[in-house]
Amino acid sequence: MRLLYGMGLRWKKKQLDDLALVREYQRSGDKALVGTLYERYVDLVLGVCLKYLKNQQDAEDATMQIFEQLMEKLKKAEISNFKSWLWSVTRNHCLMQLRKQQPEVTEVNESQFVAESNMHELLVKEAKLNQLERVINELSDDQRKCITAFYLERKSYQQISDELNMELKKVKSHIQNGKRNLSLKMMNDGEAE
Repeated sequence: MRLLYGMGLRWKKKQLDDLALVREYQRSGDKALVGTLYERYVDLVLGVCLKYLKNQQDAEDATMQIFEQLMEKLKKAEISNFKSWLWSVTRNHCLMQLRKQQPEVTEVNESQFVAESNMHELLVKEAKLNQLERVINELSDDQRKCITAFYLERKSYQQISDELNMELKKVKSHIQNGKRNLSLKMMNDGEAE
């Protein structure tokens, strides 16, 4: 009976959305909830780290450090979109790592630094969006339709199922497989650059 309860609890954690996991972790302190977030986002974090650090070992180390720090950061953070927040935490961690590797500091006009930083962020974001658009088009037709409807058009599983005349299980499967394929294609694209 205890084994079944444990399996049911794990299944339940996997079914919770990101914000529900974060709130439950903030309430209970259950580290397994952060483990579930790790399973969902380790590929994304590793990909961002690879993009910035340009070294597999450094990126893997940074990924582990980020998820270790999450346990503390999540306790205090007010998060409305976990994925965006995690991306920002990851990017900031990588930038700090890069700054540590380049200790020489030169005097820079603060407004020039802010303008260059904003421009860099816009260029990185635009490059990521272009890359994402390209790899979405490489997905199978059904995966592309489901991913686009779910993430870009913010439609529910049921709405997608109704519009595409597709079983709900198929919609969920196409979204899950499409998400995995996107992650793999984005990482492979990043390594090729």
